[in-house]
Amino acid sequence: MRDRNGVFSGMFAAESNPGRLNIRIGGGAVEEARGKLVSGEYFDVLGVRPVLGRPFTSAEDRSPVMRQWLLAAIVCVVLGCSSAAVAQEPASPVFADGGSRAVELCGVYFVEAWNFNGRARDVLAGATAAVSLPIHGRWDANVELAGIRVAQHGPDAVVGGVFALVRRRLAQRRRMTLFVDGGFGVSYASQIVPERGTRFNYLLEAGGGVSQRFGRRTGGLVDLRLFHLSNNSLNGSNHNPDIEALGGHVGVFILF
Repeated sequence: MRDRNGVFSGMFAAESNPGRLNIRIGGGAVEEARGKLVSGEYFDVLGVRPVLGRPFTSAEDRSPVMRQWLLAAIVCVVLGCSSAAVAQEPASPVFADGGSRAVELCGVYFVEAWNFNGRARDVLAGATAAVSLPIHGRWDANVELAGIRVAQHGPDAVVGGVFALVRRRLAQRRRMTLFVDGGFGVSYASQIVPERGTRFNYLLEAGGGVSQRFGRRTGGLVDLRLFHLSNNSLNGSNHNPDIEALGGHVGVFILF
């Protein structure tokens, strides 16, 4: 098609989805990068130059030996250059295409924000441990175990729960990823929670946050969430108070 082109000033082919690579620049630390397989004259058609190295020509990509990942474009992504051709939208974050398996360990804190049902404001604090697995495109699935202490007007309660969550990765810039997530779960408590309720309750969480890679396999995250707890009228509508709280998770993750 390119050889028979008589209309356009230039043409190239490129993969639609970038691939993930680990590279090292100048003896420094290993960095995660994205690159794509492209045809010759890629830089010339877009009117940009690689940050490092040189562009290659259409003559070079005719040889199977010369068909390789475009390292100059990968370096542009790693260094965050605004004219990186591989980004195609210089002013926008680079969208993430693949996820990673990770274990997440977080501290959690929530404060009841509304709908007190005639009770004092409840405060929830505890910890979570979760496993995150990529499922499709920018979507991840999380299974989360939670242990939360509820400070309430009556006897304080310790709530143990399990969540099934989905996470959508919205955008990625260098080692930082913006996401939204949400899901539901079930719990059982050491005391009735909230007051006039039951020990067994359903859980719902939704929110969003940001994660930041610190090293090759470690990083941190902040996730702001809405927390809901109620028993869905299992013992009648007169025994279905709920907790509507705002707060979030702060913790670390380890890739595996």
